[in-house]
Amino acid sequence: MDSAPECFSGEESGNVILEFMETVMKLLITPSEVVELAFGGPDEVRDGMVNEAVIRSAQRKFIRPVLGTLCDALAEGNYADLLDDYIKPPLALYVKMLVLPALSAQTGGLGVVRYDGDGVEAVSDESVVRLRRRLRSDADALLRIAVERIEASPEKYPEYDVAGNVLHRVSLLGGVVI
Repeated sequence: MDSAPECFSGEESGNVILEFMETVMKLLITPSEVVELAFGGPDEVRDGMVNEAVIRSAQRKFIRPVLGTLCDALAEGNYADLLDDYIKPPLALYVKMLVLPALSAQTGGLGVVRYDGDGVEAVSDESVVRLRRRLRSDADALLRIAVERIEASPEKYPEYDVAGNVLHRVSLLGGVVI
């Protein structure tokens, strides 16, 4: 069997993939902006919990299926007001929703353990699930407001494709796809 091309093996493979991801999907929000918008400041979240990988994941899962190629225009610096006022707030909440389980647990030599600092008691898994649902609901509502804004002025956002917006093709009822 032939071996993989050199550019796809070992450490170089990781670098190629990382460079590809950076060119394909630029971040619409920085980790520090997420911390400010969704967590109320750096004192409220452990260092490194909000990172570029989580932001890329949130963009890919929640923002791109709705905005499509308008995401690229936003990433290039177009429509700064739309980005700051309407896209960053829901994106920050989606990131928080993704990070939340990791905030209440730590991984290490002992496996996965629940965080329990001095004077702090960890919440139940049920509470984390409820909070994640609320964050998702709030972020979805904010994203729908952004879509309404965009669709109210289609001439201002020619990159946006109404038919490509997943919200117009899929309906959810109680978390079930209809």
